[in-house]
Amino acid sequence: MQNFEQGQDNQQKDISEYKTKDTGQVSVDNVKPMEDKKENSNKKYLLIIAISLILIFFVLIGYLVYFVFLKDDDKGNGKTETSETSSQISTSSSSLSTSTSIVSTATSTSVPDPYDGWLTYANDLLGYTMKYPPSYTLDDSNEHCVYFRKGVVSLNIGRGYMEDDFGCFRTGVGAYEIEYTPKNYSVDGNDYAIEEWYEKHECTDSGYGNIYGRLMLGKILFEESEVDFGLEYSGCPRDTFNTERGTINKIIESVVWGK
Repeated sequence: MQNFEQGQDNQQKDISEYKTKDTGQVSVDNVKPMEDKKENSNKKYLLIIAISLILIFFVLIGYLVYFVFLKDDDKGNGKTETSETSSQISTSSSSLSTSTSIVSTATSTSVPDPYDGWLTYANDLLGYTMKYPPSYTLDDSNEHCVYFRKGVVSLNIGRGYMEDDFGCFRTGVGAYEIEYTPKNYSVDGNDYAIEEWYEKHECTDSGYGNIYGRLMLGKILFEESEVDFGLEYSGCPRDTFNTERGTINKIIESVVWGK
């Protein structure tokens, strides 16, 4: 009896399998493994998606950190460089301003006038001007030959010889031993070299000193003729003249005349 029931079960199983093959239907036992396989595949996809999202998340965090922090550092560096550049420009501007101030100060501080307080003499007849200190007396009673004097020191300026006029200058010297000394002057933009005389004699009342120098400046047109134009100086004794030599030199170098 037991064998009979077992045989029935086996027969029933064979029929079931036959029906399944015949009808194309899948048995319940075969369906479960397929569903498990599909579920595992879905989990794998979900895991890949999750990992991808995590990676994207970290990439976004990295970009965020870069733009928030590193960009701020770059800006800070840029600001520092800009600040340093501005400081350099400011320093340069300050130096330029200081240099300009120095130049302006140097320009505004004019060189003292060596003739400050001196008087000016103008001779329209012969066409010249010159300066002299108030301590010297002016004698222009004869405009052809004008004198500036201080004690035994004298300087005269004017024209040279004409037909019946000896002019303004000394014509010669006495029979004295003479010592010559080279002297150089700059008058109205021109340089002149002369020999100054020292006559070795005692001072006399002749009007000439024992120091004498003549400086011929050039030619001027006078009464339709060209005549010499120049000056001469003298003094006695030599030591007294030398105390006024600096003033005489300044008077000579102040002369401006029409050539």
